[in-house]
Amino acid sequence: MNKLLLGKKELVMLGVALLVVRTYMPFMKVPVPGIVNAMIWYTILASFGMAIIMSGEYELGHFFAVFVIGVLGISNVVAGNWTVLVAFLLLYASKDISIKEIVGLMFKMSATILIVDTIWYFLNFMVGRVSLTVTREIGGEIIYRHMFFFSHANVYSYCVLFTAFMFIYLYYETIDKRIMYAILSAIAAFIYVFPNSRTTALVLILFIVFDIKKPIVIQNIIYFICANIYVLCAAFAAIVIVLMALDPSDVFPATVNKILNGRLSMVVAAYLVYGIQPFGSDIIHEQLIIDGIGYLTLYLDNFYGTILIKYGIFSAIIISLCSIRTSWILYKTKHFKELILFSMVFIYGLSEGSALSIVPVFQWLFIRDSLFFDKKNHVYDI
Repeated sequence: MNKLLLGKKELVMLGVALLVVRTYMPFMKVPVPGIVNAMIWYTILASFGMAIIMSGEYELGHFFAVFVIGVLGISNVVAGNWTVLVAFLLLYASKDISIKEIVGLMFKMSATILIVDTIWYFLNFMVGRVSLTVTREIGGEIIYRHMFFFSHANVYSYCVLFTAFMFIYLYYETIDKRIMYAILSAIAAFIYVFPNSRTTALVLILFIVFDIKKPIVIQNIIYFICANIYVLCAAFAAIVIVLMALDPSDVFPATVNKILNGRLSMVVAAYLVYGIQPFGSDIIHEQLIIDGIGYLTLYLDNFYGTILIKYGIFSAIIISLCSIRTSWILYKTKHFKELILFSMVFIYGLSEGSALSIVPVFQWLFIRDSLFFDKKNHVYDI
């Protein structure tokens, strides 16, 4: 009689399911009334919040977590985006639940959505109900892309990429590596040909290069690089952005920026307009003309610029410390599969700001056990 209808685990899984739905709705341009959208967000927050309260544990580390949630909450209100706060609430609420269970639910929902969407798109394309979209020009050549009913071809590719990584995480130990590499190569080719997303295709190939069996010395070097990849990528992005801000005509930053399709010039423009604030800024995608950069519609599409300019100094510090600590724990505890998967987020983040969302970027769940790492038993529940 006194048993609750939903226990802690059920509340967390409900929140995760709604978070997947809430993530894909704008991706697929689903028309949802504002009040419905707000109700979904509030239900997600309530589910995770109630799960945290039901844990009934209030040690020093948990009060620190509450402090972090407060800081992230302020930053998210200022930035006009709840991505980071919801992610941290999920980490805190789910600390007694297997990560594989959470990723399993994400994978089933994401894979189902993408498979149905892709089949339906090609059926409509064959009968002429959808057409290709021109989204960019490279060297004067017009590039046509399939958007698959998503808001952008890159958004579709982004979801496919991290759903593929979910598959790897869940079935890595049970699937033949040759079959896995063949599947990833086929997905990379598909992504390159149809939505024409080069970054996504490259990241999939990089995973194969990092993971494939090689001499132990080389493999250890790769693992060490993966353990430090956040610092390396952040430092690289910072150096190029600073050089570009000082002299936009400098050949080196200009070349890197061109390779990344102008992502870094967007960060420079955002910095010039908004600066770096303690709790971030609400980027409104205004149209600008910046000296040395030219005309652009401001849109942050670089992970490192996003966390610093959009979410602010405090959030950037929290995310950076958690990322560095998690990478090292994965390295020290020899969770090399997870380490490589985690490093892919930061490589992808060089040209995509969307790397911050915990759905479909499930790798952020690995941070959970670095925050709540059991030093006595050395348990890393992944």
